[in-house]
Amino acid sequence: MRKKLSRRMLVLLVLLSFVFLNSGVSVYAASLGENLIQPEEGWKRYDDDNTMLVYENMGDIDDGSSYFSKGGIHYSKDTTKKSGVKFQFTGTQFRLLSQCYHDGRNKNVNVYVDGKLYNFSAPQQLIDGYILYYQSPKLAEGEHVVSIEKNKPYSDGNIVMDTIDIHGTLKSYHEEKKSILDIEPEKEKIRVSEEVYANLVIDNINEIAAEDIKITYDSKKLEYLHPEELDGIKLVHKDEKNGELRFILASKGESNIINDKKKLLKLKFKGISTGEALVDIIKGRVSDGIQMEKDLKDEECDEATIIIEAVTDVNNSGEFTLLDLGIDARHLNKDPKSAELTKYNTDIVANDTIDEDDLLEIGKFMIANPNYEPNK
Repeated sequence: MRKKLSRRMLVLLVLLSFVFLNSGVSVYAASLGENLIQPEEGWKRYDDDNTMLVYENMGDIDDGSSYFSKGGIHYSKDTTKKSGVKFQFTGTQFRLLSQCYHDGRNKNVNVYVDGKLYNFSAPQQLIDGYILYYQSPKLAEGEHVVSIEKNKPYSDGNIVMDTIDIHGTLKSYHEEKKSILDIEPEKEKIRVSEEVYANLVIDNINEIAAEDIKITYDSKKLEYLHPEELDGIKLVHKDEKNGELRFILASKGESNIINDKKKLLKLKFKGISTGEALVDIIKGRVSDGIQMEKDLKDEECDEATIIIEAVTDVNNSGEFTLLDLGIDARHLNKDPKSAELTKYNTDIVANDTIDEDDLLEIGKFMIANPNYEPNK
């Protein structure tokens, strides 16, 4: 009788395994709160003192209590900084485990994977062993960067992390400096009086719904003209002072949430003096519209340089005179790049045509030329 029962049980187990494997459900699927003495098949376990883990802004954690292992992530004594751990791995998923669980671990913790914020919610129970208290979502196969931050003071609880299980392989963490906000001029070099667009760009971050950005620029070499909105982004507020700009921007609905490189705003400048002009993003704050709102680090806010070159007069004599104006007047509305005009610099206000703007600009340079004295 026992042999028949065992055979039936064996057949049942085989059938169940077949169903699981063919339904896409993993046979190895631990639950939160489960005691995993050993990692499941296909997973690798790494201790909290592994040198490939990078801890940041840690407070005093060695007080003899089992709750405060080396893997404990506590708020830093410097209350202006967040504490946490960073690591990289190649694979699809990771788990956090602890040998001694308490109820302080699911409060005010942020988990970022490849820049995207995921909710941290651990089960509330008191049990000894290697307890699985956090499991990331299943990710696409490849290399991923993880940052786990404790963003409230020590009295509000802490994270105790004794091991990490990875469905894949842990990699050495390398801080790759990637700017999130950047300025990208459409031209690196312009001439005095020439206009240029500088695009305000966001990249290397996911799930962003709103931005608050402060920019400075060299007002002695550049004149700021105006901003232009782009599809999917609303300019909610702007402060425009000489040499300083501030823009608050919002995505227009879920279809315009930032998940890839995107132009947020076009800024129009005009060159007013020769030299190198810096346009610098000095502050940035972003929000996902769910629960995250954070200030960006200095290295995440980039800058750009626009070179303003002197304007060459029309006939290359070294100064603007009535002859320069006459040349442009004679060839008004012609292509400045045509064969007959290649010996001249007729496109003073660069827009690939000889137009009235060029005539007006030449007139300004004539009046500003101390060597040009009419009717002498």
